[in-house]
Amino acid sequence: MSAQALLAPQGVWFEAPERWMSDAVHLVVIGAGGNGSEVVDCLASFHHALISLGHPKGLNVTIIDDAVVREPNLVRQRFWPCDLGQYKAVALANRYNLMLGLDWTGLPYRFPGPETEKAIARADLIITAVDLPSARRGLAYYGGYFKPSCMWLDLGNGHRHGQAVFGMTGPAERLAVDHGLMHLRCARHGQRHRPAVGQFEDDDVGIRHTEMGNGAVRRCSSCCR
Repeated sequence: MSAQALLAPQGVWFEAPERWMSDAVHLVVIGAGGNGSEVVDCLASFHHALISLGHPKGLNVTIIDDAVVREPNLVRQRFWPCDLGQYKAVALANRYNLMLGLDWTGLPYRFPGPETEKAIARADLIITAVDLPSARRGLAYYGGYFKPSCMWLDLGNGHRHGQAVFGMTGPAERLAVDHGLMHLRCARHGQRHRPAVGQFEDDDVGIRHTEMGNGAVRRCSSCCR
């Protein structure tokens, strides 16, 4: 892996609320593509494990994605030929509802929008698994209601790298706590940044790991205005 990963000790702790031990934990997954569909599959396994270990209610998951399953999605995403033409979010929710007797929800809409407000307002944890930084900014600058304790896990990957960023949803409390997040060096100004997820522009997706081999980005919104 050619990108530079600079890890620093973090003095931040997140504790699960006590009610997670007795109530259903409400999760929202935004994006049901390569990462999102894998995450939903893992959440189904995790829910089953929680119930088997005695948790009274397990997980309640809402999946948000307005895309439909196409032929290329069958290669690298959690979909099968029988899913072709269906909304990804609905296909995943129906699958695990039938398999495990759940009541998960698939919302075939784009976030943000009025159809997703209720799910976001109920969420204990929001997982974003989207392609473009603009979609992440939609959550970073979301004007609707969040639970005060709602947390945010952002997932993403390129051809040879990936990242998982965990923090809070509220702008005042948000902390970019990373598990392997890279410090990025702007190729134009040489400055190193550890940017918040919501700061990236769509052009910043081109983190030039393979082209530059030194953890640099073409342009970053922290110092390129």
